[in-house]
Amino acid sequence: MQESASGTAVQEKVCPKCAGKLVQRKSKFGPFTGCGNYPQCKHIERK
Repeated sequence: MQESASGTAVQEKVCPKCAGKLVQRKSKFGPFTGCGNYPQCKHIERK
């Protein structure tokens, strides 16, 4: 994984919906993996 400019870690996996990069993010509910093309694609994977 590598760090992107927004401070999220970019993974090697791709989004199954739009083929965008999946990134590690944090919310008030905890960490999750989401599509880097948000808000156009709202795919998420919970940990």
